[in-house]
Amino acid sequence: QAMLAGIFMWIISRHLNIGTTSFNFYGIELLILIFSLTGLLLATIGIISFKKSKTTINPTKPNYTTSLIENGIYRYTRNPMYLGLLFVLFSFGLYLKTLECFFILPFFIIFITKYQIIPEEEELTNIFKFDLFSICRTHHLTDVLAYEALLDIFLHLV
Repeated sequence: QAMLAGIFMWIISRHLNIGTTSFNFYGIELLILIFSLTGLLLATIGIISFKKSKTTINPTKPNYTTSLIENGIYRYTRNPMYLGLLFVLFSFGLYLKTLECFFILPFFIIFITKYQIIPEEEELTNIFKFDLFSICRTHHLTDVLAYEALLDIFLHLV
């Protein structure tokens, strides 16, 4: 999904003549580097946590999960790999220097939330018999609560 979002961003910035709004500012290269490295670091830390817990990172097979990770980066976000991908896509948008390509990011968030995050969390709830919202409140995981609230609002508008 992230690759597809990146391709759409690139097409918008380079091939659609829809009056694109280009931008550039002092320090943009540093900002691109910071967001890219932060995104890669978040995703890598998430993957390492999965490997240490000897559980699957395959988002299409959550039923192969052997443990629920609640420590490390997962104390702050339930989805460090998706958050990392979002940071990388944001940095790619900065690299493309076209304002309109950022309009893809909300669709990426909605798609990932609806078709990856929510089904994964539902499967984890079934496997481990826990209350996702109590874990989110305990660990102050506002990202999951915000994703679901935004998705509900969007789905009711459409």
